[in-house]
Amino acid sequence: MSGARPLAAEPLLAGRAGPAPDLSTWQAADGTVLALRDEGPRDAKVTLVLVHGWTLDHTMWDDVADVVREERPGVRVIAYDHRGHGRSDAGPGAPTHFARLTQDLVELVTELAPTGKLVIAGHSLGGMVLMQLFADHPGLARDRVAGIGLVATSAGQLGRLFGAPTWLVAPLLGAQKALWRRQLGTAHPVASEDPATIARGLRLMRPKPDWSPDHVRRTAEMIARSHPATTAAIGAELIDHDRLPLMADMVGTPTTILGGRIDLLCPPSHSKRMARAVPGSRLVVYPGAGHMLPYERTNDVARELVALIDLEGTRA
Repeated sequence: MSGARPLAAEPLLAGRAGPAPDLSTWQAADGTVLALRDEGPRDAKVTLVLVHGWTLDHTMWDDVADVVREERPGVRVIAYDHRGHGRSDAGPGAPTHFARLTQDLVELVTELAPTGKLVIAGHSLGGMVLMQLFADHPGLARDRVAGIGLVATSAGQLGRLFGAPTWLVAPLLGAQKALWRRQLGTAHPVASEDPATIARGLRLMRPKPDWSPDHVRRTAEMIARSHPATTAAIGAELIDHDRLPLMADMVGTPTTILGGRIDLLCPPSHSKRMARAVPGSRLVVYPGAGHMLPYERTNDVARELVALIDLEGTRA
């Protein structure tokens, strides 16, 4: 493991979600400590940065990261937990929003990977953070980002709830936002001490995605580790977010958009909208796949990211 400070040294995690002896750490400017997996040479020509989705953590990228590292051992791979997710600290008491997550990404790559090109892949919420990155930090995006992977994500209209009309879902969304507002004040460090209960709920999903029992278990454990107040603040913003206009800033940067045919959270129509907003982007929609493409189509996702990496001529 290289490139980030080990957990045994400063900075130390506050222990919100338990110990993480196998991870490295990094401290944001506001003092929040994030957990991460950092592998590969520090002087790599290309660093692949993997950004996870809402209520999840970096471990959802583990399988993809392993394939990429095997295929391109000269590439550095950094996958980190957003604040309030996984093993990372939750940060100061103020609610966390997209702008703060985007700032974390900027600070992290500036400090840990200050040279070379970046290929950044974002799943779900992670893809939305990338859209915000291009809008808020155009200099960094223009000078450093050599490729973008948008995986099972959306640029907006998530509040439509599976395409249902607004008049039908508005009461449901209003009730959900009210629950999240109450959740903002919770002192619980994690969402649940019982991931098995979450797993039982995931197994009831219809239509059924291509998840193995191990995928269900791992997803439930990620959700259970998330910080309730943090995910509540971000969840309310997710419903209302509209970042489609921001995607114009991505034009000219190699962009690959991956979706699942039976993804109910970010359906294929959202992937197609994004592809139209970024002329020249590559769009792939996988039949039979749902929202967790890094699990369901590990080799396919890894292959697409390797293709973006290879645009920089890195085959070490």
